[in-house]
Parts: sequence; structure tokens; C-alpha cells
Amino acid sequence: AADCRDPKSQGADTILCVDTSFSMAPCLANMKDFMHSFLDGIESAAVDFSLEENIAIVTFGKETRIIQNLTNDYAKVRDAIGGVVTYKDRKIRPRILLLSDGKVTDQRIFNGPDAITKQGHDKKEIWRKLMEFAERLRAHGEPRQLICVPYGQTPDMELLRQLSNTAGGRISMEDDSTRLSRNFMLETVAARLVHDSGILKEGLPEKSTLHETIRTAQQGYQLNTQEIEDVENMLKKELERQTEQGASGGLEEGEVEGEEREMPQIGTRVRRGPDWKWRDQDSNSVGTVIAHRDRGWVSVEWDSGYKGKYRYGSEGGKKDVRIVDEPRILSDGMMAAVGCKARRGPDWEWGNQDGGEGSTGIVFKIEDSGVIHVRWENGKRGNYRFGLFGKFDIEIW
Repeated sequence: AADCRDPKSQGADTILCVDTSFSMAPCLANMKDFMHSFLDGIESAAVDFSLEENIAIVTFGKETRIIQNLTNDYAKVRDAIGGVVTYKDRKIRPRILLLSDGKVTDQRIFNGPDAITKQGHDKKEIWRKLMEFAERLRAHGEPRQLICVPYGQTPDMELLRQLSNTAGGRISMEDDSTRLSRNFMLETVAARLVHDSGILKEGLPEKSTLHETIRTAQQGYQLNTQEIEDVENMLKKELERQTEQGASGGLEEGEVEGEEREMPQIGTRVRRGPDWKWRDQDSNSVGTVIAHRDRGWVSVEWDSGYKGKYRYGSEGGKKDVRIVDEPRILSDGMMAAVGCKARRGPDWEWGNQDGGEGSTGIVFKIEDSGVIHVRWENGKRGNYRFGLFGKFDIEIW
């Protein structure tokens, strides 16, 4: 691969990972149709809008092989040099499309049905390794976007959903090939809005205004309603990414002890304050401090799910939020939410991290992988299992 000299554009990279194990045999024809349809869309975007994306194909099953290295010549193979493409200051993540039924194959089986034997790893161990891989994918310095496309008569949707959620990706069905092929174009529109119009500086405008702004920025791409909503979601995720930098369960980057004493602690409940200027970002509800940003700024997740960054002492002592004593009450059907109270659960094995039996804390972050971050009354913070591998270190009350 290192000697491959086929062309590669400056566009985004997408890797198609195709499961060719025994259980996938009935699906191979359909998967080929999906890939052909996907490439049709990629080529159309290249011809119509000069957006050339690099594609690679990797197969795994009986053996793992690189069938096509990353290239913008869709008939040839090329070197798979990693990296991300940027639009000025905004990174556009490479994608990995995983086409699989999610069924585990014992690595010692070379032919016949997929199986996990008594001598091989059990499913729990396989799940653990897959989730570790997904976490590394998510935490990578140049993160990849994992999209799982289920195939087969009875795909393991639980595994595929958990894998994509843990990696920060999503599930997409096989009839979604055209939508997936236009992703680079949508990312370009989102990047243009972030950099050129500064749309995130004071939070996103309300929905109808935002959609009109997206239509203005599309510049001939002719986005449909679904694609405009996709761009809206990209902008929301970018705003959340900017907000969440530093909120990872330890001391936040740039936070010092003196600053923490002057500001609402992680997990503090807040409402809009005397200097509020951020429209209805809070939905006039209560929120939870989830991180300390630059000096005098806090990141808040509102009970509506919206996240934003607000002044608390910056710009001459301005305070966009005020502290309140209003624990979050769960709606019917919810198991946990940011702002809820937490205490030890049935699988607790972390000594007195929480301050001892009977201590309580506030949830300030929830991960799709089944992990919850809590700030305890003693000031310590940690992350705990809440459904991961069926374990519950904490309970919500």
C-alpha cells in the first residue's frame, strides 16, 4: 500500500468495511448493490459540485483484506493515508461504513457457520473488546465517524447499535445509500456556516430562521428538507463539541482550584440570570453546569437537552446564569438524565469515592455506552457503569 500512487483528492475519506463471513453469504449481492448505489452518489457529487471524496473498501471475515485503498479514482486502488479534511478551521471527519450482521465469528474458524465455541471468547468478552475499539475510535485525536449498516435476516441490532453509539456514530439502513453519499456536501455547507457566517457565536437561531440560513448557504446544492435537517444536526453537534471540550470526568482543561471556588461547581443547577442575552436557548427551564471553560465561563446542559456556554464573571462580572436548588425530576420512561441525583447502586465497587454510604451526587454527563458521570457532595467526580455489561454502579433517585 505504501507504494500505491493512485490519485487522492483533498476531500473527505470514507472506508467501507464489508463483512464477508459465512453468515453474510445471502446478503453479498444486496451489499454490492448498496455499494454501487453509494458510489453513484459519490460520483454525481464529484461531477455536479466538484466535491471529490476518497473511498476505500476493506473486507473482514475468513480473512481481512484491503480491497481498494483510499482514492478518488473509483476504479483503482490507492494508499490509505489517514487524516482529516478541513474547511478553513472546521474539521470534516473521515467516515467508516460498516456493512455487517453483527454476528461474532470465532477467529479460529476458517469455513462454515459463525460460532463462538467453549474454547473461544464468550460474547461478553467480544462485546468488551468491541466497545474498547469504539471508545478508541471516538477518542482518537482525529475522530472517525462510524456508521453501521445492518445486513442479514436477523442482524444483531443490539450489538450494532451499542457499537455505533459508543463510537459516537449511528445506524443507517441499506436504502440510505444516496443520503450517505451526499454527506461530504452537507458537511461543506455546515463548515461554511460555522466559519463564514459565525452562526455558532451566540447559539443557533430558532428553527425556521436556521433553515432559511442553511438554504442561503447551500449555493446550488439543492438540499431537500431531510438534508437541511441533517445540516442542522451537524451544527448542533459542532456547538456541543465546542461546549463539551474539557467535560470528561476529570479536572477540565484550563480550570484551576481558585477559579473553581469562584464559579458554580460541576453539577450545580442553574437558571437564566440577570445578564441573560441568549434568546430561548434554555427553553425557560433549569439546567446543569457540566464544565468550566475559559475563566468566567461555564458550560450548561439545559433539561431540554440543549447545551451552551455562558458568562459567569467574565466581561466585567456579567452573569448569564444563577444558582438554584431544583433537582431534576425524571419524565415517565426515562432512566437517567443530566441534573438528576445519584447514589450507590447494587454493583458499587469503588470504596468511598462517593464520600461513604448514603452520600449523593449530581449527574453531569451521560454516555450512550452506558456510563454516567457524577459529581459527589465531597467534590469528587467519577464515571460509573449504568447499564454497561449489565452493571449498575449507581442508581438514580
